[in-house]
Amino acid sequence: MIMIINRIRALLLPIILLFFSFCGAGVGDVSLELSGGYTYRVEGSMKYIMADHIFKDNIYPEVIKYSYNKDFILAVQKPNRDRGVTFLSNELSSMYQILVNVDENERSSIIDRYDSHNSTIISEQSLFNTLKNNLSVNNSIEDIKQGHVISDSVLNNDPYYQKVFSNDVNYWIIEHRDTKGDNTSSVLHGPLSEQEYNGMREHLGIPDDLVL
Repeated sequence: MIMIINRIRALLLPIILLFFSFCGAGVGDVSLELSGGYTYRVEGSMKYIMADHIFKDNIYPEVIKYSYNKDFILAVQKPNRDRGVTFLSNELSSMYQILVNVDENERSSIIDRYDSHNSTIISEQSLFNTLKNNLSVNNSIEDIKQGHVISDSVLNNDPYYQKVFSNDVNYWIIEHRDTKGDNTSSVLHGPLSEQEYNGMREHLGIPDDLVL
């Protein structure tokens, strides 16, 4: 029962947090279902690709191009660091609120199942302890402020995010797999340069008619 409740919370929390963080939907907002449980969203001037589960990888603003079929999602991103801090803060807070309520074995099982970059980050005991020492489970204004401070530090020190936000433009490929017998098995390749992207296309066998 606990696991079922946590899965439901994991599906809903990113949507709820983003809704309140950015003051709700506007008249011109867009939400388009892609493949593999991912959605392309436009909220005001923000454009991003969001997974259906908080433990799966997302592509933060600004996504300036995308294309997809049932097996792959391709995207070009012009990274926005300020918005990256906010998105990462929301994700880490959501993941923490789930993981803090389960035992260590269940925590490891959840992290291993989704194997995303952010779940790898939060699995590090030092960061988990930092979240535990600075955040409550109430998602208060103070929690949001502390979450931004922690996320800003992660962006400054994590090699993956250093690369994301040091580039003017990033290319991404989301590859959908079914090796675990469910719809959660997607792999995010990136951030990539244009040359790396073209090489990865060839390596993964992406069809020629799927273009950006």
